[in-house]
Amino acid sequence: MQDLKALRQLAGWKQVRTAARSDLNRAKLSMVECGEISLNPEAESAVRIVLLAAIRKRDAQIQGVLTSV
Repeated sequence: MQDLKALRQLAGWKQVRTAARSDLNRAKLSMVECGEISLNPEAESAVRIVLLAAIRKRDAQIQGVLTSV
């Protein structure tokens, strides 16, 4: 799922961090990102929730920096 990879990259996270926060094996996450396997809906949702929260946090940090400039 390329969109999970794109979300992970937007979050600024490595696969190791994403896998750990999502309770997945890093190798499995890699295979998912390459399209070799699919996650069950619950696991995919867990990864998305973690990554979207990280992206929101990063966005807030960026906005804070931009407003102080």
